[in-house]
Amino acid sequence: NPNSETKGLGLGAMDFIKKPFIPEVLTLRVRHIIDLDHLQKDLTQEVEKKTKENEKLFLHVVASLADAIDAKDTYTNGHSGRIAMYSKEIASRYGYSRKKQNDIFMMGLLHDVGRFRQFTVYRTFKDHLSEDHATAGLKLMEEHRLLDGLLSWEQSLVRFAVERHNKKAIGSAPDACHLGYAKLIRDADKLDIYHVLEPFLPSEDGSGVSPNFIEKFVEAVQCDYTMAGTEDDKKLVRLMWVYDVYFAWTLRRIEERGYIEKLIRCLPKGEKVELGVARLRGYVRNKLEEKDDIGFTSSWESDTSLS
Repeated sequence: NPNSETKGLGLGAMDFIKKPFIPEVLTLRVRHIIDLDHLQKDLTQEVEKKTKENEKLFLHVVASLADAIDAKDTYTNGHSGRIAMYSKEIASRYGYSRKKQNDIFMMGLLHDVGRFRQFTVYRTFKDHLSEDHATAGLKLMEEHRLLDGLLSWEQSLVRFAVERHNKKAIGSAPDACHLGYAKLIRDADKLDIYHVLEPFLPSEDGSGVSPNFIEKFVEAVQCDYTMAGTEDDKKLVRLMWVYDVYFAWTLRRIEERGYIEKLIRCLPKGEKVELGVARLRGYVRNKLEEKDDIGFTSSWESDTSLS
């Protein structure tokens, strides 16, 4: 009866076969249902295929843009690509899904996209002489709709991480997920910045370390690079980035590549310098023995809205 048909269709039935059965009609109806099912599966597969093709094309465009930015300077050439790889590797080691690893890889490629406008307009990569390149990057991503290939929550994560990747501290985050993305990009960025700046270990200029900088070094408090008054101040700022590294994996790479000891050997001698060095070495030893807290990962990996 009509009520039964309406109820059945509402529950998901595709068709009805009424009694008495007519073999020929029954065969045709079943065949049509099977054909329709095959068409639906083929359509789903085609949509998935096209989606993957679009994602690859989008990633290629982003990678090309990142390469163009990095090529502006000989020493930063390849920087964004390395950040993308480091970020993805850290994410892989700390339990992120493959989908999020790919999003994080793209985030690494985009993190310095604001450098393009910065260098084009101001002919410099120094934020304090031009504009904050992270803020410029957000504007460029918005203007050129670079994040349109992502879901809204994915866009939010990338924007937050890019915005906070170059700040003295991350500051407050909307949730553990945003905080995790920001930590990933900041760690990856520091690892490669140590590599990029390694050829530029400034020699002493005779001024030594500024009193306020040496006190902060002894207390393990971050210094502001823009306030550095001497070449030795700049070395201390770089050295104290160690205190802002979040993952043992990242710090281990920094330590294994000798970046820390190279900076220490370039510092001037002095009692307070030695105190600061001793404290920093102790911090590194303890950090490398710790097991990273990945609660920010496990707390949202199971959330279906973020899958």
